[in-house]
Amino acid sequence: MAKSDKIPTKLLEKAKQILTDKSFNKDCYPLNDLVQEIVATEENVRRKVFMYKWFGLFLLAAIPLISAFLSVIITQNPEGIDPKNQHAFAMLFPFAPHFSLALTLMTIINSIFKPGDRFRTACLLSIKISHFRS
Repeated sequence: MAKSDKIPTKLLEKAKQILTDKSFNKDCYPLNDLVQEIVATEENVRRKVFMYKWFGLFLLAAIPLISAFLSVIITQNPEGIDPKNQHAFAMLFPFAPHFSLALTLMTIINSIFKPGDRFRTACLLSIKISHFRS
């Protein structure tokens, strides 16, 4: 945690410098607590931005791709396949219910958790924390 150890020191030094400029030279314990809370909140928001970014991106890309793949599989007629002209996806027809279930679950998860909205909110919160820090 060397990265997070440096952040409070810089922020704390800046805040103490401002207080020193205002002729306040005592230790300010609430200031120390505030700096620790800001740093903890920044780390939490940073984790959420990372998690929702990749989770949302995966669902955003996987749902339409699996849907298209499932459409190609389902539109094939496995009973009427000519052995001379067999379609490449015909052997995947028995797995279509599994792909359909996965697609349905991913769509439900996407609509319940809304990782795209959460990512946007976490990014905005990160920007607001940076402004507050300044």
